[in-house]
Amino acid sequence: AAITLLHPRPSDPGERERLQRHVDKALVLLQAYNLEGSVKSSDARDGVLGEVRAADYDLVIVGTPAALSRDELDLPTQIANESGKAVLIVPLTE
Repeated sequence: AAITLLHPRPSDPGERERLQRHVDKALVLLQAYNLEGSVKSSDARDGVLGEVRAADYDLVIVGTPAALSRDELDLPTQIANESGKAVLIVPLTE
């Protein structure tokens, strides 16, 4: 199975570092299970939504902060509503 890690590019340097740690861990985990992984990033949420709409993904998994606010549910909700794809929301503990 091929897996694409897709994320918006954060402008905050601290957030970029945190995101990179998550991406690096995910790629190591994928390799451990002999899964092919690639990484794509976009300048904004709209780029992420555009990629999800255009690509032939079977499942979209969205990482969000553990304590979800209404705004943080906005992206997964938009992906599900606008792409017609299945969305799994995974709360991040870090």
